[in-house]
Amino acid sequence: MHVLITTDRFTGADTSRRVSEALAAGWLRGAPHDTVELCPLSDGGPGWASLLAQVSGWPQPDPDGVLVMGETAYLDTAVALCSDPQGGSGAVAAQLLRAVASGASRIVVGLGSPADLPALPDAGAGMLAALGTTVDDEDARGLGEVLASLRGVDLVAAVATDIPLLGLHGASAGAADAGWASREAAQLREREIGQRADVLWRARQQASTDAAASGAAGPSRSLLAGGGPGGAGGAGTGAGGASGARTARGRSRDLTGLPGAGAGGGLGFAFALLGARLLPGASVFAQVAGLTARALAADLVVTAREDLDGASFHGSGVEQAAAAASSYGVACVALYERSMMNRRELAAVGLSASYSLAAGPAESGTTTVVDRAGTVAQRVARSWSPAWSGGHSRDRDGSGGSRA
Repeated sequence: MHVLITTDRFTGADTSRRVSEALAAGWLRGAPHDTVELCPLSDGGPGWASLLAQVSGWPQPDPDGVLVMGETAYLDTAVALCSDPQGGSGAVAAQLLRAVASGASRIVVGLGSPADLPALPDAGAGMLAALGTTVDDEDARGLGEVLASLRGVDLVAAVATDIPLLGLHGASAGAADAGWASREAAQLREREIGQRADVLWRARQQASTDAAASGAAGPSRSLLAGGGPGGAGGAGTGAGGASGARTARGRSRDLTGLPGAGAGGGLGFAFALLGARLLPGASVFAQVAGLTARALAADLVVTAREDLDGASFHGSGVEQAAAAASSYGVACVALYERSMMNRRELAAVGLSASYSLAAGPAESGTTTVVDRAGTVAQRVARSWSPAWSGGHSRDRDGSGGSRA
């Protein structure tokens, strides 16, 4: 039997990779005659370019988090943002400039969630300043030149979260929820980036008007000209492009309220301002990694994630794995540490069964999720693999799992 193991997010540096390897080793102990294929998944958060290279057989990204493959450049902004968390997004500008200088016609930028960046968001202020934009209380200068430098480049922001830039569920609030800042500091930053967003929006509108009047080609595809994350409708006529500029009737919240605008410390907003399309990172990763074709070639898909509930499932690698498997009638089982999904919910999203990786009473504090992953995988293999059961397994819940 061909088993595809697709591991999603786990807390801790390199934990997902180690869980993935432990699952494979455990499965082969339980079903040594099976073939196991590893395809770790990413939602656009830290390490996403490195994982893309791993599953695609490409060279690893350079130390600055930039991976150029042909005419496409992949940027892992977490590398830049986490190198100096309090320094804002200025280091991301160097990544973007390097990608442009490489001649890439398509730049795909991975943007993580508030929990991935131990700092308050700056909504791309550092990046835009490093690119040559100066912003004060009334105006933003230099934005038109930045937009002009990106003409002909297809910008894609692969976002790990669909939060907007502002509001109760925005980037600043998310940073406070993650414990990176106090509520008071988050509210102050919220006001700052809200005011700045209005100024940048007006400058963006003016730059689009100037470009249309001069007959110049607009910047790369604007999110507002097409679908939002997952193909949802945009906010109206495109803010950029040769087809015409938006008028003053546009509002800054057309960008600040976009799903994913708050990703990467608000870099989602900044990249949308530059004409990027904001797409779910897990979906982008799955497409590049050929997850659907891998699921088609498998007899069983095994996916794993630290948390499994309605909120964490949406936009996750687990969702992509379940969708890829169910599209071909391939069974998909999920392993997790914490779950709030019942059997009906599991079946509705295409999962055939789920198994806990949580420590038992006797294991509390003595084992890690990596240790437990191999043991659980070995047990699950004996339930699902004909190589172990001789093809006569009648009870696929015998290992303590929950079938949908």
